[in-house]
Amino acid sequence: MSFIRNVFIVIVSFGLLLIAQKEAAAFYVGVGTHIDRQNVAADFDAIGRLGANSFRDDLFWNQTELQKNVYTLPHAIEQAINVANKRGVKPLIILDYGNKLYDGGNKPVTADGLRAFSQFAAQMAKQLKGKVVFYEIWNEWDHSGKPTTSSEAYLELVKAASFAIREVDPNIKILAGAVTTAGIQNGWDVRLVQLGVLHYVDGISLHPYVHCAKDRTPEAWIRFVKESMDKLGKANGSLVPVYITEMGWPTYDGKCGVSQDIAGQYTARALFLARTLPMIKGMWIYDIKDDGDDIAEMEYNFGLLDFRYNQKPVFQVVRDSMVYALREAAFTQTTILPEVEMVTIDNKGSKTYVLWTTGRSEVKLSIILKRLGGRKVEVIRVGGYVKSLIPVEGTGTRTVITINGYPTVLSGASDIQIAGVLK
Repeated sequence: MSFIRNVFIVIVSFGLLLIAQKEAAAFYVGVGTHIDRQNVAADFDAIGRLGANSFRDDLFWNQTELQKNVYTLPHAIEQAINVANKRGVKPLIILDYGNKLYDGGNKPVTADGLRAFSQFAAQMAKQLKGKVVFYEIWNEWDHSGKPTTSSEAYLELVKAASFAIREVDPNIKILAGAVTTAGIQNGWDVRLVQLGVLHYVDGISLHPYVHCAKDRTPEAWIRFVKESMDKLGKANGSLVPVYITEMGWPTYDGKCGVSQDIAGQYTARALFLARTLPMIKGMWIYDIKDDGDDIAEMEYNFGLLDFRYNQKPVFQVVRDSMVYALREAAFTQTTILPEVEMVTIDNKGSKTYVLWTTGRSEVKLSIILKRLGGRKVEVIRVGGYVKSLIPVEGTGTRTVITINGYPTVLSGASDIQIAGVLK
């Protein structure tokens, strides 16, 4: 039996490598939803306006298997998956949480619980074959719930569920982890990789929130993510595909909250920065709408829309950023001044430059631009606040642009040089 399992792992791993090579250029920018208590039509109208290419939501075991061995897809999630498929939005479905029929409704850790969960996973994979792109096994196992939060116990669930799913759909992508900030900080994810979880799944999913950190800027966030990815790579002996399946900044009235404007600035910058690390394969913003209308409750205020589906400022900023963040191109980050960051988007020599400040609210930059094919340089500040054209005469034209915490995009120049900061 162990020989057969090892052969199966090798075959699966080889297949996953071919799939990964085929889809190496794909990048996902998605949003989290809570379809079971939201309006499916309103959610997908917003997702369409946003330009997201994926959504992430739960498929609850306890809502699917109400009596043993009888499985019924909850109507809301089935409807959402069908709508997503019609609109070209890729579903990332979380198979999660306990079922009172097994292990007292707690995490499935007994042989009976693991068997039952894997059977649930297989049944869902069978019913949704061809409609779902990703399955994520559980959500934040390291964070809560009885009887254990250990990496070892979670790995047993991943093994059981992944084998069951792949028997039904060998080409499906499976993610493991959904690791909290605390789990990343204490090495829970590293331990999971050391145990060999990547023999069974396509990537590790992380939830690297920094809204309560001392430095909660996206620049500090990307350093945290890179350090985490380096540790995972070292534990694995090679680079690890990472999926940021939750990330955001809450706009609530509390010490970990940020203003509406800052949420927009930070989320947009995080999107661009995520693209500079090639092993990040996608980022799902948490979440599409606020879960409540109490401004003093943190968990209610992560949305791109408010509780009544009105757009918050962050929505428009993210929408405008996605146009660039979804491009199939090489993204590189450069700190060009102590308080100015630049991301270069290079699509086979055609370059787009994205600049923003991390310190003062506004900076005037003296820049030298080289033209691209005699075109004017287009300058756009994401969020729709500024759009202008800079005529470029000759091979090097000096001009002045004003940037702030919102990303400013320059396209149509073959090269940019920063000449200095104007007071």
